[in-house]
Amino acid sequence: MIRFYRKFKRPKVLSFDLDDTLYDNVPIILRAEESLLSFINDEVMDKPLTAQQWSLHKQTFSKQNPHLSHDVSALRQAFLVDFIAKQLPKSEPELAAKAYQLFFEQRNNFSVADAQVDLLLSLKKRYLLVALTNGNASPDMIGLGGIFDLQVRPNAALKMKPDGSIFKHTEHLLEVASADILHIGDSPLTDVSGAIINQWQAAWYNPNNSALNGAPLPHFEYSQSDDLRALLC
Repeated sequence: MIRFYRKFKRPKVLSFDLDDTLYDNVPIILRAEESLLSFINDEVMDKPLTAQQWSLHKQTFSKQNPHLSHDVSALRQAFLVDFIAKQLPKSEPELAAKAYQLFFEQRNNFSVADAQVDLLLSLKKRYLLVALTNGNASPDMIGLGGIFDLQVRPNAALKMKPDGSIFKHTEHLLEVASADILHIGDSPLTDVSGAIINQWQAAWYNPNNSALNGAPLPHFEYSQSDDLRALLC
């Protein structure tokens, strides 16, 4: 079912969030974190860390390095270099690189459901497709290779959604008006607010019938991929 909240016009570009919009990201990240912690305990630690202790180390490093907060890959890589260097008597940068590569491979060790791939391929016949994500999922590794015309993610120069820099950068690359872009995502804050504040259209994926909690109204919300197919295909 689709619920409309704002006047909606057919866009020229569809911008998709990835994590938790095209797939359930929580179990994927949990498995990747478990694999990484197992590696750290086997290769680095004399006394194994618990998941809680590991999480606390990551949180502390993040707070101490806010300049890395908008790039999840750079943040994790820097954390691993720092953490391993503190645990071992001499620096082991190659071990940190190996640890990060393990996490990255496990983080992308899944395939997007066939139904979602089929939907994207159908939409690709009518629209330019953009992957606009705050995370580090690789479309090429998760079964979405060749589908997106453009992939944009935060880096040293682009802050995470909902910051305007990443939306304006995407808009510039596409050379289309902001109102001609429909951003589709699950987060009221990063996806809905980010799109609306930057004058894009917004579609909120809301499978659990959640509340917006103060975020701006999207142009519409939907709970199933078939709803999006019926509206846009």
